[in-house]
Amino acid sequence: MISFPSDTRARDLRIAAGAMLGIAAVWRLLPVHPPFVCPLRTATGIPCPGCGMTRAVVAGVHGDILGSLRYNPAGLLVIAIAILIA
Repeated sequence: MISFPSDTRARDLRIAAGAMLGIAAVWRLLPVHPPFVCPLRTATGIPCPGCGMTRAVVAGVHGDILGSLRYNPAGLLVIAIAILIA
């Protein structure tokens, strides 16, 4: 396994967090949304803890706090962590 210096890992985390926030900001503007299928829900019918996370983050980034909480309460936490990392 390759060992990365901590500054490289921190930079990679900042890039990933910034990309996530940028994608969430333009998600509603896209004419077609790619289909995302939860493997656990498809196989068992039970929603996983991450179900609704994409919609929750998109709603939160667009200021729809109640909508974000409805989709997945952890969405706002993910946004907060991404902002702190970026």
